[in-house]
This record gives sequence, C-alpha cells and structure tokens, in this order.
Amino acid sequence: MKLRYEHIKSTCAIGAMLIFLITVHTLAVYIFAVRNVVTHVDPLASSEGITALKGYLEDPKRYQQESTTRLAHNMQKTFAYIQSITIAQTPDHTIRAQINLHKPWIELVQQDQILMQNASAMPKKYLDGSYLRGITQLDTTLADPETAEVSSQLITALQEIDQEIIAHSYITCNHLHEIRIHMKRDNMELVCNRTSLPDKKIVDQCKKIKHELETVDRYPDGICADVRFCNQIIISKLQARR
Repeated sequence: MKLRYEHIKSTCAIGAMLIFLITVHTLAVYIFAVRNVVTHVDPLASSEGITALKGYLEDPKRYQQESTTRLAHNMQKTFAYIQSITIAQTPDHTIRAQINLHKPWIELVQQDQILMQNASAMPKKYLDGSYLRGITQLDTTLADPETAEVSSQLITALQEIDQEIIAHSYITCNHLHEIRIHMKRDNMELVCNRTSLPDKKIVDQCKKIKHELETVDRYPDGICADVRFCNQIIISKLQARR
C-alpha cells in the first residue's frame, strides 16, 4: 500500500513539473513572439511585386518558425533578383525588413520577364513600369519559356559588350552565330556572334561609314553592319524589324 502511494505521489510530481514547463514555454513563446511585420521594398518594385515579396515575408509560418537570419537567406534564395535584405526584430515584437532589388538590365520580350544585373529573371509585372523606358530588349529563343533562364553563353556574350553599345537597343538572337543589335538611337544594326563582339572602336567605324553613305544619299533609312569577319565590315541596307 505504501509503495503504491509513493508511486502515485511520484507520478503526480512528474505531471506537475511537466505542466509547469509547458506553461513556462507557452508564456515564453507568447511574450517573445513576433506580433507585427513591417516591410519596406525597393521603389523598383511595382505594386504586384511588393505584394509578392510581402506575402512571402509576412507568412506567420515563416517568421514565427525561422530566425531572422534564416528567413532572409531563404527569401533571397527564393527571389534571386533580391540584391540585399535586412531583417531585424525590435523590442516591441515587430520584424522590420528592408528589401533592395538588383537593377533591371534587359527585357526578355518573348518571356515577359526582366533580366536583372545579376542575370536573374523577374516577372515584368513586378517591375515599376517607369524603369522600362529605354531598357535594352532581347528577343531570343535561347531562353526557357517557363523559367526564362537564358543560355549562359548568350548571357556571357551580352555582358562582354560595352553596355553603352546595347543601351536602348533591340537585340535578336536565335543562335550564337548571329546576334543582331538594332541600335535604335543610331538607326543602325550590328550583326555579330559569340566570338566577334563589337567594341567601341568598331561601332565608331560603323557610324563613320554610315555618315559617309548618308552624305551621298545612300541607305538613308539606316545600315546593317556585319562585323563577324576579320578586318572587314560588310554593309547592307537596314531591313525593317518585324
């Protein structure tokens, strides 16, 4: 009888201790729990872009279960076009986040995506329309229609070209043997390939040739300059872009 009493007493003590620990844990979770999330997003983002970014960050399943460091890491991994994200928890149980995006680089015409300066793709609708004015456009079949991932070789080629050359241009490329850069402001098209990319010197030569032809009223609508051949530039009439 005494043994049974001691057993019951021990069991009750253990139960009481468990209840106490659970209560303490529950109170601690409540006391230190995040109750509010404030997110500041880069002005580059459109209202839809802001909604998408906030929707991820302000999901209670994430911010209540992950540390701020882990949350920032996972978000940047999910949205590759985020350049930096700072997340901090304040004493008033609020998470404050600042999200900065990479700058837009090239618009993928067929995929309705924007390549950012780190070559990651962001839905065009996520970028404020004011930042699309004058942006370089790329019409290519060398991009995945679903993920918008562009051929790494094409990306490398475009990164090697002086950005002043391709600024405000419409680029067409269906294979790396023929990359067409329509320079809108100069009414001139350059034809190059992966191994013969135009530099400033070549562009200046093409502009000089174009000017000389204009003085004799030849090719008044612009020129197409093929620079794929060693030490020579093949000039033809600029065809209207389809």
